[in-house]
Amino acid sequence: TCLHHFKYQGRKKIHDLSIIGDSRKALTMPASRRSMPTLIPGSGSMNSRTYSQYSDLNSESGTLPSHVPSQTSSSEADALVKALQEANMSTEVGLAVLDILSLYCNFFKKNLEYKDGDNSLMQRVFELHLYFLQHSQSETLQKHVFAALRQFIRKFENVLYRGNAKLCGDLCYEILRSCNSKLYSTRKEACALLYLLMRQNFEHTKKKSVIRVHLQVIISVNKLIGNVVGLSNSHLQESLAMINSYASSDRQMQRRNKQKKSGFPAEVKDLTKKIRTVLMATAQMKEHEKDPEMLIDLQYSLAKSYDSTPELRKTWLDSMAKIHLKHGNYSEEAHCFIHIAALIAEYLKRRGCFPQGCAAFKLISPNVEKEESGIKDDSGMQDVQYTEETMVEYLEKASRSLEVAERYEMLGEIYKLVIPIYEFNRDYELSVFIERMTTKFRSPHPVGKRVVVTLWRLATNIEFRTLGHLFGMGRSTACMIFHDVVDAINSILLPKFLKFSTGQALRNTIDGFRTRWGFPQCCGAIDGTHIQIIAPKEHHADYYNRKCHHSVLLQAVVDYNYRFSNINVGHAGKQHDAHVLRELSVFLKASAGELLPNWTIIC
Repeated sequence: TCLHHFKYQGRKKIHDLSIIGDSRKALTMPASRRSMPTLIPGSGSMNSRTYSQYSDLNSESGTLPSHVPSQTSSSEADALVKALQEANMSTEVGLAVLDILSLYCNFFKKNLEYKDGDNSLMQRVFELHLYFLQHSQSETLQKHVFAALRQFIRKFENVLYRGNAKLCGDLCYEILRSCNSKLYSTRKEACALLYLLMRQNFEHTKKKSVIRVHLQVIISVNKLIGNVVGLSNSHLQESLAMINSYASSDRQMQRRNKQKKSGFPAEVKDLTKKIRTVLMATAQMKEHEKDPEMLIDLQYSLAKSYDSTPELRKTWLDSMAKIHLKHGNYSEEAHCFIHIAALIAEYLKRRGCFPQGCAAFKLISPNVEKEESGIKDDSGMQDVQYTEETMVEYLEKASRSLEVAERYEMLGEIYKLVIPIYEFNRDYELSVFIERMTTKFRSPHPVGKRVVVTLWRLATNIEFRTLGHLFGMGRSTACMIFHDVVDAINSILLPKFLKFSTGQALRNTIDGFRTRWGFPQCCGAIDGTHIQIIAPKEHHADYYNRKCHHSVLLQAVVDYNYRFSNINVGHAGKQHDAHVLRELSVFLKASAGELLPNWTIIC
C-alpha cells in the first residue's frame, strides 16, 4: 500500500499536471505537506530549500538547471520544484522499503527458506521485490532495486534453483521486460542481473548447467512475445550482446572452464542464440500482424519446433489460442486447448499417472496423437509440474469453446475423458450433473436458475404451478428441475460434506467442545426434530406425533460449530427417538466399536 501511494509517476507527468492544475492532485505527498516553497524571480534563491529535495538545481547559485530557460515563468518553476519533490519523496520511500526487506530477509531467512520457499511468507516478500520491476522507478532508486535483487539471488539460491520453478520464472520474466526498456541504464542493470542469475545457477548445479534459468528465460521470452507482438527486437538484441560480453569478459569463469568443451560461456552463448531465433520469428510475426492466417502459421511452426519441451510448446499453444479468440475462431481455440491437454496427458503417461497418454485423444482429432507424442524427458522436465487437474482444466476450456462454436458432436468424446477422472477423485462440481446441453432446437435453463428454483421450492414449499410462473417455465419443467437438483445434491454433495470426523479432524472437534462449550470428551451433539407434512393418504396415523400434527422425524449430529456431520430423515413422526437412533449409521458404528479410535477413551 505504501509503495502504491508513493508510486513514481515520472517527472514529465508530474510537471505537466502541476502546470495544468489537475484537480486529481496526482501527487505522492500527503496534502498537509504539499505547500511549495516560492521561487523569487531574479533573486536566485529558494526559501527552505534542501539539497536532497532539489538535487537537480545548481547547488552553488541555487538557480534552475541549465536546460531550463532563464525566462521560465513562476508557475513552470513551481511545477519543476513539485516534480523534484515528488521524485525525491518516492525514492526515499522506496529506499526505506528496500532496507526493511533486506533486514527482514536477514533475520527471518530460515522461515523464508521453509519448504524451499514454497510458503506464503516467501511469496509475499518475493512479490514486493518484483513490484519494483513491474512499476516505473527513478534512476536513483532503480540502482538500489537491482542491488537488492542481486543480494536476494545470492541469499536464496535454494529457493530459486531447487524450489518451485514459478519464482525463478517470474523473476526471469520481469528481468527480460527490463531488458526491453527504452532506458539504457535499465537495460544495463537488467543484463547484469540476468547474467548473475545464470552464473549462480551454474554454481548451484556444481558447474554442470544452467538448465532452470535456461528454460525459464526461453519461456519468458515466449510469454513476452505472446502478450506483445510488437516487442522491440533492437533493445533485446542489444541486451543479448551485452550478456555475451559479460560472459566473454568473466575471466574467473573462463579459467574454471578452460579445459571443458561446454563450459559456462558456451551455455550463455547457446541461450542467447535461442533467444535470437525466437526474435527472428517475432520479426516475421510483426510483418504479418494484420494477416491472421499467416500469423497463426508462424506461431504453429514455432510451436512445432518445441515438440520436445512441453512447457515451451504449451506456452505457444496458449498464445495461438489467444489469437484465435481475438478473431472469433472458437473451434480453432478449442483445438489449441485439446492439444495442450493431450500434451499434459503424454507427460502424465511418462510419470505413470495416465496410462493412455495422448492416444486417448485420437477420437477427438487424429492429429493430436501424432503431434503430441514426441516430448522427451530431457531439459527442464524437473521443473514441469502437471497434474490430472491441469489436464481437466484445459479440457473444460475446450468444451466451452466448442459449445460457443456449436461443435456439439465433439463434446461427447471430451466428456468421456473428463467424467472418469471426476468420478475417481470425487472432486467435481454439481453443475456437471444438472447442466443440460444446448441444441439447435432449444436452449436449456442455466445451472444458476435451476439451483435458484430448487432453493425457492425448499424454502417456501410453494406449488410447482406458482413456482413455474415465478421463473417463467412450465409446471412440469419446474417439477423436473427440482427433483434433478435434489437428487444430484443427495448423491454428490451429501456424502462429500456430511461425514463424521476422523483422525486430526476428530481431535479438533473434541478440543472445540472442550474449549468453546466447556464439555470435555465430546465428539458430537445429537438431537431430533419433527418436520410438519400434509397427512399422507395411507397410514396417516403413523405420522401423527405427540405434538398433535403429522410429521417426519429428522435426527442429526452436529459438531461444536453447528456443522452437521450425520443425518437420518424420513421416519414416521409417531416413532420414538430411541428407535430412530438405533438405525442411525453413527449408532451402528459406535455399537460395533468402529466410530471412535482408542485414543479418545483416555483424552
